[in-house]
Amino acid sequence: MVRTFAALALAGLVALLAPLSIVTPARAAQLVGDVVYHAPSGSYFGLAYDLAGRDGIGWSDARGRAEALSYKGRPGRLAVIDDVSKHNLVRDNFKHRRPAWFGLRYWCAPKMLAWVNLEPHMNEDFQVWMPAWHRSNVRCGVSRIRYMGVYYTPDTQMWQAAGENKHFPYFFVEFAPLQQNQSTTGNPDE
Repeated sequence: MVRTFAALALAGLVALLAPLSIVTPARAAQLVGDVVYHAPSGSYFGLAYDLAGRDGIGWSDARGRAEALSYKGRPGRLAVIDDVSKHNLVRDNFKHRRPAWFGLRYWCAPKMLAWVNLEPHMNEDFQVWMPAWHRSNVRCGVSRIRYMGVYYTPDTQMWQAAGENKHFPYFFVEFAPLQQNQSTTGNPDE
């Protein structure tokens, strides 16, 4: 019941903020190394690198780049790494020298974590946060930001959050089975 309410609240927030979003065209990104299959979920995972600039991209642009990629006819999305087996797969198979975005973000106004597929992330769910959960002083409550994107640190392979304007060149992509690869806008027709 709580998860359903949280999902509905998040969908309402996304609909409210959609007109405020700045849409940038997805520029080129490429997969780095092999794509790896995760049998329990039926998804393929990969590490991608943004080719547009040396400074990297923000979480929202990483989402767009991930959605522009495809593998074996499956559209990409920022990876939903919501259990220990997916975490171990990412940790053991993909090496990155800089932080890498994935499909989780913290919405400031409702104070909630949500996956790119609009599923809420609850406190009791799998998580591997750094002891210092945020990267800098740019965070909810201190800065005027809507959300904080979550990324993997390259040295510890743990999660940390950064303000919506932070840029990294790497991001994890998931190519989920088609029925699981839901729209990130809240509109199933998109």
